Amino acid sequence: MSDAGTTEGSPKYDVFISYSSKESPWVRDLQIDLEKNGYIVCLHERDFLAGESVLTNIADAIYQSRKVILVMSKNFIKSGWCRHELNLSWKRKLDRRENCVVVVKYDNCKIPKELALHTYLDLTTQTGKETFWDKLHESLG
Repeated sequence: MSDAGTTEGSPKYDVFISYSSKESPWVRDLQIDLEKNGYIVCLHERDFLAGESVLTNIADAIYQSRKVILVMSKNFIKSGWCRHELNLSWKRKLDRRENCVVVVKYDNCKIPKELALHTYLDLTTQTGKETFWDKLHESLG
């Protein structure tokens, strides 16, 4: 886990969670688990700076986090803001050649083509549900 913002150039957060607000109840459980395990979590409704543009807040959250969790759902795919977060996260991954994106398939949505060859955590299968927490923590490091 990060020592939030203590070193020049070090990430402020361990993880930024990108999700549709319609998945807020499940994301709240995710946040609680991660913080209980020592991760510093960035959530848009709690951590974005008032008065700053949404676009700047999104970019700061993505680039100031070690990892980005994309909670893929039908609602995520329909959201322009979520799509922007996906695109910016993927740009960071490609530009910096970092393994910084963790994809969680929350429901039976169609995974966007950018992520088609990306291994993801699948909550739509029994095995995926049973192994989710261990695999998530392993992916976050």
